[in-house]
Amino acid sequence: MAEKGRRAVACKTEIMQFLTEVMRGEVADGAGAKEPQPPKVSERTKAAELLGKSQHIFGDKAAKDKTADKLLEVRIWGEEDL
Repeated sequence: MAEKGRRAVACKTEIMQFLTEVMRGEVADGAGAKEPQPPKVSERTKAAELLGKSQHIFGDKAAKDKTADKLLEVRIWGEEDL
């Protein structure tokens, strides 16, 4: 049962914080071990990949997003003599 005051579903910020902690090796996994172990490199890499995907920093879309930030379309409506 969930603790009092905790949401049943994690918000975006909570998920991003957790993935960041895993990527940095700050989270220990104690399942089936005598002592908690830091995440494996493969787990840290997966967390970094998920963070990167959520921020659109990989692939063609990232290149298009960077270009779109630099362009500004201006349209003038009204007087015909302009």
